[in-house]
Amino acid sequence: MGNPLQGPSDPAAQGKGFVRALFDFSFRTGIGPLIIKLVFGLVCLGAIGTLLLGLYNAGDRLFGTDYRGDMRLDVEGAMVSLVAAVVSPVVSLVVGRLFCEVLASVFRIADNLQEMNDRQKRG
Repeated sequence: MGNPLQGPSDPAAQGKGFVRALFDFSFRTGIGPLIIKLVFGLVCLGAIGTLLLGLYNAGDRLFGTDYRGDMRLDVEGAMVSLVAAVVSPVVSLVVGRLFCEVLASVFRIADNLQEMNDRQKRG
C-alpha cells in the first residue's frame, strides 16, 4: 500500500508548488497533505522541546537552589521529573502521529471518492 500522503491531491505529486496549490480556485489541487506534514513536524519539534525542558527541570530539582540561594537536594522530585520528561514526549509523538494519520486517511478517502466520481461520469 502506498503512502497516504502521496495521493492525487498532493501538489508535489502533480508538479505544482504549495503557493500555486494555495491559489487554485478550481480546488483540484489539495494542500491538506502538505499541512499534515507541517503539523507532524511541529509535533516533533514540540516533543523535543518538552524533552529538553523536562531534563532541565530534573537537573534543576537535583542541583538547583531554593529561593534563599541555598543548595537543595530533591531526589524524588528529580526522578519524577526525569520519568515525566521521557514519557511525555513519547506520548505526544504517538498521539500526534495518530491524529495526522487520521487526517491523512480522511484526505485519502476524499481523493478516492473524487476519482470514483470522475470515472463514473466518464463511463
